[in-house]
Amino acid sequence: MLIALTEKGIAVNLVFIKNPAELLKLKEKGKFYCPQCQNSLHLKIGTQKIPHFAHTRHSHCPGSTEAESPMHLKGKQDLFLWFRKKGWVAELEHYVPEIRQRADILVSKNGRSFAIEYQCSVIPISQLQERSRGYYSQGMTPMWILGGFPYQRILSERERLYRITDFQMSFAFFQMNSGFCLLSYHPFNKRMYQLIHIHPLTATKVFAYLACQPLETVLPSMPFLLNLTNHVQYEVFDLPQWFKEKSNWLQTKIYYASSGKDPFLFEVYKNGLHPLLLNPVIGMPVERMGVCKSHPIEWQFYLWIDALIKIPAGKTFSLAFILNLFHRRVSSKHLILRELPFISRNHITEMIRQYLDLLVQLDYLKREERGIYKMMKTISLAKNIMEAEELRNQLLKALRREER
Repeated sequence: MLIALTEKGIAVNLVFIKNPAELLKLKEKGKFYCPQCQNSLHLKIGTQKIPHFAHTRHSHCPGSTEAESPMHLKGKQDLFLWFRKKGWVAELEHYVPEIRQRADILVSKNGRSFAIEYQCSVIPISQLQERSRGYYSQGMTPMWILGGFPYQRILSERERLYRITDFQMSFAFFQMNSGFCLLSYHPFNKRMYQLIHIHPLTATKVFAYLACQPLETVLPSMPFLLNLTNHVQYEVFDLPQWFKEKSNWLQTKIYYASSGKDPFLFEVYKNGLHPLLLNPVIGMPVERMGVCKSHPIEWQFYLWIDALIKIPAGKTFSLAFILNLFHRRVSSKHLILRELPFISRNHITEMIRQYLDLLVQLDYLKREERGIYKMMKTISLAKNIMEAEELRNQLLKALRREER
């Protein structure tokens, strides 16, 4: 904690005390108390963390849910000062008694309030949801910022491949111009990071673009979003790379998974097919696919095998029909959705709509009206690896024509 009360009830904010001698004087003569639980606090002045207040070991405070790391204390301080400098009304460690929650920072501007949570440690995703609901119930919009980097590690900076955890992905939000995004701040280099256009290649590997700026140059906007992408130049999705990663994923699954226990492999073999000979149009990347933890090969294969391959040319069907079949596979646990507290469930519908629209571009379907499609041609099946390679080359040529 960075704020405590004196015996006279006066708030002491350590952010504004920079003189070491003054801090030592406070520690020697002062007694401090928690603004929420009224229990005594210790003023700690060490080398590992910035000066801060701490509860005694066995005290219980409704506003204190986890120990604060050096990164959390420093980042919270930096963000608080940054908001003030940018003209926001900012209150550090604001406690909301109605919901027994303490926001790292409460900021407001133009009649709107935002509860800023700077999260450096792993907590249950259910807690993210519960705390966010609490803030919404009090008319505050929650804004979660990851501590450190918005990825677990960089797999290939040149190929823009990153490893992220389920916990990190649970902080994802969506922007129209940037797709799925993750936002973080690293206090030790004072830079804000944003991972944008996140396209999962596997459950933990993603293709994305990393934007970063010094905190001082970042401009918050209303509604509150940190816009780090104004000057970011990026290319279209690298389809040859996607096909390479897709092939690696399939070969790994074939090698390690048991076809009798893996529902995807079981379904493929049951229908007399081979995973490596599936038409390349099965397993295509679409912008909203981040909502599904299962690989696009899996959910798109199920769409074909459950419906599309059975619809004769000239017949129409609805998006609602396809969506219902998708959710059946989710209910049967053949497909797994991600836990994304800040992403609307409507993105599932949009993910499937985007895939059907891609099939329209490739002349498999024709859009009759919104939500209604007509089957135009059946899917081709490869008999061997050479034919599968040829189908992939044809698909790449068709998509490049569409781009022109």
